[in-house]
Amino acid sequence: MTPILDWFPSILFGRVAINSVSRNEGFNSLLRYYYLGLGVDFPFKSMFASVFENAPRIGLLRDMNYRFAIPDDSHDSHIHVVTREYFVYLERKHFLPSFKFLETKFNDVISRYPWTGLI
Repeated sequence: MTPILDWFPSILFGRVAINSVSRNEGFNSLLRYYYLGLGVDFPFKSMFASVFENAPRIGLLRDMNYRFAIPDDSHDSHIHVVTREYFVYLERKHFLPSFKFLETKFNDVISRYPWTGLI
């Protein structure tokens, strides 16, 4: 990783809860697509997120050039890790190619749910 100050300002993705009926519809990718569009248009230098090791989107994030870091396990004997969580980050140079990649891959869901926000 490059020096920490070269990564900010940044966008940090949180968690998204989707009901079981709507899973696998591309809604997580739709949100990522719109945030990438925001990142392309504004001076953000990176995007960060965390993802669990068995999450279906890991392959997609790799295809988008996200980099993965695996935090060390806690040395607290009271904590039992059930599923490992990865820290992932995307450098600005990959924003536009990743945006176009999602635009192609999820064109159907993007066209069904166009952005109607303020920006």
